[in-house]
Amino acid sequence: MDDKYITPVLRSDKSPYDDSKLLGEQLLAADDGRPVFAQAWAESGYTYLTYFFIRQGLESCSKDDLFQYLVEQGFKLTKEMRYSAHTFTDQAGNECWNFTITIGESGE
Repeated sequence: MDDKYITPVLRSDKSPYDDSKLLGEQLLAADDGRPVFAQAWAESGYTYLTYFFIRQGLESCSKDDLFQYLVEQGFKLTKEMRYSAHTFTDQAGNECWNFTITIGESGE
């Protein structure tokens, strides 16, 4: 991963979502070296995948711009996917994006 980007700092003791179940998490690297923290989680009968990454250089992006950025960086996404994007401040005070994809029913 590229040293010019900061890795988002998330709480490790619980999921950042209300009433959700964390299914797994992994630190990935975009093709440009940006660290991307991925979490799979379930809530209300659905399964989601959220990518967390620093806003540096992507401050003015729309959710569609972020979708295109992730595709260009090697993430396997399709236009049929339902997705959303929101900004947040991580535990260390860094401005970040969270990009969440609905990937299916959880079977719960």
